[in-house]
Amino acid sequence: MNKVEVISTTALSAATSEMAKREKNDCVVRAISAAFDVPYDLAHSFCSVTFKRQVGKGTRDSRPYLAKVGKLFSKEVVEMGEEAYPGANFKVLYTYYKPSKIYFGSEPLVARKMTVHTFLKQYPKGSYIVYIPQHAFAIKDGVVWGNLEDGKRLRQRVTAAFEIKP
Repeated sequence: MNKVEVISTTALSAATSEMAKREKNDCVVRAISAAFDVPYDLAHSFCSVTFKRQVGKGTRDSRPYLAKVGKLFSKEVVEMGEEAYPGANFKVLYTYYKPSKIYFGSEPLVARKMTVHTFLKQYPKGSYIVYIPQHAFAIKDGVVWGNLEDGKRLRQRVTAAFEIKP
C-alpha cells in the first residue's frame, strides 16, 4: 500500500492549547477541530456541552448528532454512504467488487465495507470526518489529520464518514 501523509493533531493541538496537553481520549475533539478549521479549545467546549463529554473520557453520540445537524461552525455537514437496509439509522460506505467465481455470467457485484485506503483513493479532495471502530479522525485533501498510526491502519473498515463543505 502507498504511504499516506499524516499530520499529528495530538502534537498540533498540544502546541496551541494548554487544555490539550492534559487531555486524552479526545480523537473526536481533534477531528472536529481539524475538519472544521476551529481552535482545539472551541472544539473541546463544543464536545463538552453538546455530547456531555467529560475530561479524559471519550466522546459518545457524536455520529448521530453529525448525521442530523446539517450545519455546524457555518459549514455544511453531509453524511456519506447508502442505507444498509430500508429504515436503517446510519448510512454505510461500500466498495463493490466483481465476484471471484462466475457461474452464470450475471452474478451481482459483491459489497464490502469500505477501508480507509479505498476511502483515500476515492475521495482525494475535500474535508471529511472518518469513523473507524472506537476512533475518529479527519481527512483533508488526502492527508490524514489524527494520530500517527492512523496513516498506517489503512485496512480498517470505515464505519461512517461525513463530508464537511464550506
